[in-house]
Amino acid sequence: MTMHHIASRVRIRKGDGEAPLGMWGKAGLVVGIDASPDPRVEGVQRHHQSYAVLFDGDSAPMDIYERWLESA
Repeated sequence: MTMHHIASRVRIRKGDGEAPLGMWGKAGLVVGIDASPDPRVEGVQRHHQSYAVLFDGDSAPMDIYERWLESA
């Protein structure tokens, strides 16, 4: 089983690369991450990891989080 740790901040976008950051109801790809490496997992290089995110809700932009996502 793969071990995961919680990222403190993530930047997300739709998989097509043209979508704005921070959309609800869309599968997304994390394009930026700020997290401490998990000391229990040896030999894992963060830049070789990939992450996916799936949000519930409607497809309206998360305006309240837009600035936070952009700075992640």
